[in-house]
Amino acid sequence: MVELLASVPGFRGLPDSALDIVERGSEHLMLSTGDVLFLQGEFDDAMYIVVSGFLEMVAMLGNDQRQLLARFGPSDWIGESVVLFHRPRKATVYASAPAEVMKLSLPRLATLFDKHPGVYNELVRVAARRLLSFHIASSPLMAGVDIETLRMLDGEANWIRLAGMETLFKQGDTPDYLYVVVCGRLEVVAVGGDGREEIVGYVGRGDLVGEMGLLTDEPRSRTVRATRDTQLVRLSKGQFELLLSQNPQCMRYIAKRLATIISHNATGKITKARLSTIAIVTAQSDGVASAFIERMIEAISGIAGPSLHLSSRRIDYELGPGSSSVTDEAGHTRLINWLAEYEDQFSYLLLECDPRLSPWTALCIRSADLILIVSSAKDDPSVRELESAIFERTVTNRAARKELVLLHSDGARVPSGTAAWLSKRHVDAHHHIRIGHATDYQRLARFITDKAIGLVLSGGGARGHGHVGAIRALEHCGVPIDFVGGTSIGAAVAALWAINADVAALIRIGKDFSDTFRKHFLRDLTFPAVALNSARRFTRSLEDLFGGVRIEDLWIPYFCTSTDLSKADVVVHEEGLVSSSVRASSAIPGIWPPVVCNGHILVDGGVLSNLPVDVMRKRCRGSVIAVDVGSVMDLTVRPNPAASLSGWRLRWKQLNPFGNKTELPHIFNILSRAAQLGSIRAGDVSKGQADLYLQPPTSEIDLFDWKSAYKLVDVAYQHCIDEVEQWKLREAYGSYGST
Repeated sequence: MVELLASVPGFRGLPDSALDIVERGSEHLMLSTGDVLFLQGEFDDAMYIVVSGFLEMVAMLGNDQRQLLARFGPSDWIGESVVLFHRPRKATVYASAPAEVMKLSLPRLATLFDKHPGVYNELVRVAARRLLSFHIASSPLMAGVDIETLRMLDGEANWIRLAGMETLFKQGDTPDYLYVVVCGRLEVVAVGGDGREEIVGYVGRGDLVGEMGLLTDEPRSRTVRATRDTQLVRLSKGQFELLLSQNPQCMRYIAKRLATIISHNATGKITKARLSTIAIVTAQSDGVASAFIERMIEAISGIAGPSLHLSSRRIDYELGPGSSSVTDEAGHTRLINWLAEYEDQFSYLLLECDPRLSPWTALCIRSADLILIVSSAKDDPSVRELESAIFERTVTNRAARKELVLLHSDGARVPSGTAAWLSKRHVDAHHHIRIGHATDYQRLARFITDKAIGLVLSGGGARGHGHVGAIRALEHCGVPIDFVGGTSIGAAVAALWAINADVAALIRIGKDFSDTFRKHFLRDLTFPAVALNSARRFTRSLEDLFGGVRIEDLWIPYFCTSTDLSKADVVVHEEGLVSSSVRASSAIPGIWPPVVCNGHILVDGGVLSNLPVDVMRKRCRGSVIAVDVGSVMDLTVRPNPAASLSGWRLRWKQLNPFGNKTELPHIFNILSRAAQLGSIRAGDVSKGQADLYLQPPTSEIDLFDWKSAYKLVDVAYQHCIDEVEQWKLREAYGSYGST
C-alpha cells in the first residue's frame, strides 16, 4: 500500500516513514457496483484515494440536469475540496465497478500538511484544476455533453483572473475566446464614436461572455471589464466550434441567449448587476462592525434569503490559524475558492474587514460589489488611516459602489454634521442608522437587495394635501418609503416625511402650514417688478418649519428639483439647507420671486418636470411610486368672455350681487398653470417610468384653496389604498422586511 501511495500525485517523493503514517491512519472501504461513496450536499472531513476499481462523479445542476463530471481509477484522489475548503460536497461519487478506496481523515492529513507543505500545495493545485473542470461541466452550455468532450475541453481550458476595472476585451478586438464566469462580476460597455461609454449590461457567476463574436466572426461589439476581482474559464474558438458541431443542444442554448441579447439591445433593457458581496470597513475595534453586520444579516435574510457574515476570525477557525493572512499562491487560491463556494450557497456575503490593512482586508475590498464605510456619527469625521490606505494608496476597487453608514443613538432626533463626513470622502450614497431601530437596518437592506421603494411627489399647490393621503395609504398597506423626492409642494411634503416619518404629524403640520399660508399670502403682495408676492412670510414659514436642517442630515434619503432659467435645465437639490431648497422648488414664476444660486435663476421645478420620476429612477435601486396631484384638465370657463378684459370691471361684477357673474381663473392660477404646461404635456413619460402611478382626484380643489384642501387627505387615502394593495399583489411584494 505504501507503493500505491508513492504513485499518488502529491505524495511522490515523500519518505516511506511519512507514507506509512498515512497508510496506518487510513480506513479501507470496499464498494460494489452502484455503491455511493458520498452524496452531493453532504459534509464530511475526509478525502479518498482509489486503490482499485473505478468510480464516477455526477452532479445535479440547477436545471435538474444530471451531468457526468469525471471518472476515477487507481491512484486518483477524490474529495480534496472538502478538506481544503470545508464546504459540502459539490457532486455525488459512486462505484461504476467494484472498487476499493482508502479514506484519509482531516486530522491525519493536517499532520502531514504541517510536516510536508508540498503535499498541501499539490492538493490546492489539483483542487483548483478540478474546480475549473467543474465550472466548465456545470455551465448551462454544457448540459448533456458527454464526458469525452468535457475532458477534451478541460485539457485546453485556462483560468483567467481579472482585478476590478481590468478589461477582458475591448470593443473592436478580434474575437478569439469564449469565457465562463466562475466568480466575480463584469460590466458590458458600449463605446460611442465620441468615446463616451454607456453600461448596457452585466454578467456574473455562471454566465457566458464573448460567444457572439465567435459565432459572427466579427470584431467585439462591446467592451467587457471586471467590476471586482473576477475568475473566468477560457475556451478557444476551436474548442467552441467543435463543441457546437458535435452537440446540437449547445447550439439551441446559444440561440436562446442570442435572442435574449438582441431583445435587450432593441428595448434598451439593462441586465442589472445584483450586489452579492459587501465589504464592511471600520477603523474601530470595539465590536461596532460585528454588531452592525449581525443586524444587517437579519435584515437582509428577511428580504432576500440566507446571508452570511464572514470575518478573518471565522476563516482562521474554519480553515486553520493564519489562513486569513496567507499571501502565497496556494493559500490565496484556497481562500478565493472558499469564498466562491459561500457565494454560491448564500444570497449575500457580508465581509467584515479587519480594523487594519491586512491581507484579508485587501481581499474583502477587491472581492466586493459594494463597500460600506461604517462609523459612529459622533466620531471625528476625518478620514482614518485604514480608509486612506484602502481608497487612496495600497488597495483599490474603483468599480465597487462606496457608501457611508453613520450610526446614531436611539434617542437621536435629526442628524447633524453629515456634510463634514461627505466633504472628505468620495462616496456614492450615505445612510443614517439608529442602532436600535430595526426599520433603519431594513431600509438599508432594501437598498442593498434592489428592493428599495422610492416615492415621488408632484407639484400641485394646495392639492398637495393629497400627498399626505397617499402616504397614509402606503403606510396602511405596509409599503415602506426608503427614498423621497418631489417638486414644489411635493418637495415640502417629502422633506417633512424625511425628517419625521409620522403620518399624524404630517397631517397636523400640513394643516397648520395651510392656515398660516392662507392668512399671510395677501399680506406679501408687492409691486410686480419680479413677482406679485415678495415671499417674505412664505420664506420665513419654511425657515421656521425646517430650521437649519440640511438635506444630508435627513433620516430618509431625499431630493427636490427646481428649474434653472439660466440654463433651461432641471436642478436636483441633494445637499444644503432644506428650507432654501424647498423655497427654490416652489418659486412659481410671476407669483414668487426666483431664488438666485451662484448667479443662476431658479424657479419652480414644475416648469420642466412636475413629477421627477426620472430623477428618482437613477437613484433608487428598486421600485418607484409616483403620486400626481396635478390635473391634465384645469381652468375651464363658461361662457366665453370677450377677448379684451378690464380687471376693474371683472372685480365689480364679482362684488355686485345683482350683476351677471363672469367666472375667470385668478391670475395666480393662470401663472401657476402656465408654468407647468410643458411638464404636464410630458407627464405620460413620467407616468410610464413609475412602477406604480397614483393620481388621486384633486381637480375639485383650487390650486390656492388652502382652506378646503385638507379634505384631500381622506379623499386621496380612500382612492389610493385599493390601488396600492393591487400593486402589491401584482408585483408579489408580500414582504419588505418591515416590522
